Amino acid sequence: AKVRRWLDNLALERGKPSSGDGQLGPANWIADQSAKLWKLNTTGSKLSHFIPYRLPFVWDVAQAIVEWDLSALDEDALCKKVRAGNLPFGQSELQFFALAVAAFELGKAVMFGGERSKYAQRLLQTASSV
Repeated sequence: AKVRRWLDNLALERGKPSSGDGQLGPANWIADQSAKLWKLNTTGSKLSHFIPYRLPFVWDVAQAIVEWDLSALDEDALCKKVRAGNLPFGQSELQFFALAVAAFELGKAVMFGGERSKYAQRLLQTASSV
């Protein structure tokens, strides 16, 4: 009943900018000698291999939070930077996409035999905390 009320009150805006390739996990980044992060594979992949359409940018924000297992402090800092770039989104919208990312990633873990991995267990915890 609680989830139903939450979904009934959720308003996702249409027409927001779309995400990129959906490849924001830690394995897609490298740090240089000065500890600056650089994104790998930034060309030739406009869409995720798993989702055949472009997602709202809030998916990318949620994906970074979930896949990088950001602390509340780091999550807040990321959200402030995104919003400062004139990309507004609400907390309910972010929670919805964090739950969706966690469920999606958990589904992939199960499909590929990793349901008992630490990553899958953390995804279950993330999904239950949203």
